[in-house]
Amino acid sequence: MNFTEAVKQAMDARGMSRADLARATGRSYQYISDLLKGERRWHELIINEVCEALEIKIEFTGIAIDGEEESPEFIDRFTNDNNRDGHAESEVIT
Repeated sequence: MNFTEAVKQAMDARGMSRADLARATGRSYQYISDLLKGERRWHELIINEVCEALEIKIEFTGIAIDGEEESPEFIDRFTNDNNRDGHAESEVIT
């Protein structure tokens, strides 16, 4: 599950609309709507604001390369090697 999907699920679970989330974060309705439609990129500040508003947290679970989770030894090398193409996996806890 990606972060946007997790936010939408948390909003549904709390009965929170896009307008409610906009008010809770101090952002405009259009800004929140654009994030949820994938027309704007998430950045650290808005992720933190949304998590606080929805009372959720993100938990880092490891790094996956080509869909396979790597060993801790590889993760140590990966974090120090900017030439690798990978992504971080995360889980949103509600």
